[in-house]
Amino acid sequence: MKRFAPIALAIVGVFGSLASIYALPSGMLSTSVLLLSIALTLASVIAILSSELDIVSAWGILTACKALGIRRIFYAQSTLAMNARVSQASQIRIMAVSAEGLVKHLRNNIISALTSKRSFIRVILAEPGSQFVSDIEESESRYRLGQITPEIDKVEKLLSECFEEALSGRSREEVGTIWMGHYTTHLRSSLVLCDQSWGWLTLNLPPRRAVQSASLELGPSSDGLLTHSVEHFDRTWDIVQGRGRAFQIPRV
Repeated sequence: MKRFAPIALAIVGVFGSLASIYALPSGMLSTSVLLLSIALTLASVIAILSSELDIVSAWGILTACKALGIRRIFYAQSTLAMNARVSQASQIRIMAVSAEGLVKHLRNNIISALTSKRSFIRVILAEPGSQFVSDIEESESRYRLGQITPEIDKVEKLLSECFEEALSGRSREEVGTIWMGHYTTHLRSSLVLCDQSWGWLTLNLPPRRAVQSASLELGPSSDGLLTHSVEHFDRTWDIVQGRGRAFQIPRV
């Protein structure tokens, strides 16, 4: 019944418009009928959209997204959106639990950033073998027990391989640098931040893994989520570095 009234209004508006054009003689009457019919049609369209889409809520969401610098929302992680961004970034910040799949996917982009932009890359991952890692494994699945620490160790190896490949045929001054650090309890959401102009924020909600979770693509905005994410990463990095848990890749 909610849809019937606006649909009936739309039908009346359409037929009224046709009648004013083809059935009524030109003049004040046909013009008045046409304007009234157009108004009825527009009112019915707005009513249908309001009932189906909840325009007020949708407008509020769009306004909030603009203020926070949210460009797009992805239901599950789509790393394709970050490929070009990573390749062209002068400074890259990555924060996750293990990031094994992410670093594997971005391997060529990381190498490109090191060689073409001489990027300064920082990666913060969980402390291998820590209680935090054990808690995440337990939260995700009983099948994940004992799996995350080996993944973190693999990431250090993968990043070392990226650096060695970027260095091939070049001097150290011609390529960027990679640093890695380990946190114990600081992770709240996974981050990939390129310079201070683009970001990827994944909501960590175990038992869902990051690749199964919603992600937000972020752009510049006054006091938006991108700014907050950069501040969060930099503060965590300062703490990690202060605890002596940051080191250059490959280790020297």
